[in-house]
Amino acid sequence: MSATRRGIIGGALAAPLLACLTPTASGASANPKLGRVSDAWVDLRWNKHTQDELDRLGVTVEPVAPATGNQNSGGGRVRFPVRSATGDPSVDDPGRARGTAVLEGGLVLRNPAGEFRLSDLVSSLEGETVSGEATVNGLVAALQSVFTFTVGEGRLDAVPVPSGRPMRIQVVGVPMRLTEASLEVFEATFGPSNLTTKTVLGHLTAGGVYTPPEP
Repeated sequence: MSATRRGIIGGALAAPLLACLTPTASGASANPKLGRVSDAWVDLRWNKHTQDELDRLGVTVEPVAPATGNQNSGGGRVRFPVRSATGDPSVDDPGRARGTAVLEGGLVLRNPAGEFRLSDLVSSLEGETVSGEATVNGLVAALQSVFTFTVGEGRLDAVPVPSGRPMRIQVVGVPMRLTEASLEVFEATFGPSNLTTKTVLGHLTAGGVYTPPEP
């Protein structure tokens, strides 16, 4: 398989997994045109530059069970189990890829001035932009265009299987950046930062078993 073709398929199959990466509406769809992702998880790792900004602002990051994670001077990570996820990989046109997922657990960002608690995370992916809903500090709040991804910059690990059969896939090292809207929310909560919409905060890895829809 050529590198170009592999990149296209990798980005397309990443769609329902990348949908898991952040807080849409009411959970994974039962749309028969969508494939299903099972046994899935999402791992978020932020880099030293991001950690330096969090340290400067006095912000700690804590997972909410059953999510797990840790944080140190070199960065940190949080891993979310995925309760359910569906997607359309749109192999012929990855820009039309879409997916919806329900995550388990949550995330708390906290500094001496207050905290920002995300739970009940439900996400959707359209193209390379994630939007969705979550419970924020106990209140349901819509989160629009939270992160952007350049899926072609990541790597796809997949074991080839016959057409129509379940395929175990893992998408590795996808760069994560803030959108203008999410940067505004972050700075309104914790103060001015040195982060921009071009800053690579870290990388995302997601894995699961993709089962295509019935023909």
